[in-house]
Amino acid sequence: MPRRGPPGAWGDPGSGVRASGGNPVDPVRSHGSLPGVCCASGLAQEGADGLGILQFTAAHELFHCVQFATWPDLLAEYDQHNWWVEGTAETVAQAVFPNIEFAFREGNRFAVRIRDTPLTRLTYENLVFF
Repeated sequence: MPRRGPPGAWGDPGSGVRASGGNPVDPVRSHGSLPGVCCASGLAQEGADGLGILQFTAAHELFHCVQFATWPDLLAEYDQHNWWVEGTAETVAQAVFPNIEFAFREGNRFAVRIRDTPLTRLTYENLVFF
């Protein structure tokens, strides 16, 4: 089944969306230093053991699909933009399926880490920034 989305959104060879080695990037299969977008592997990695966590994680991962379909270059430059990519995905997931305990934990992590870590070096805890 062909994937849907704007031209180049899925790392088609002619799209210009390429990993650092110059190879085309496929966000459905990508893992490692790139987020597991648009796939169940992202959910499995989170250890979704309850409906609330599953919903929250699904919303987070689905927003990655929106991000990379809208701005395909983000995937190729993930390491430079992960502070924004992960922070906004966490914020959207919180808006759709609030998890107050998790938000407080991440808020505390943000408060501790921001003292000696630049904002652009933080990821998930940046949800408090947005």
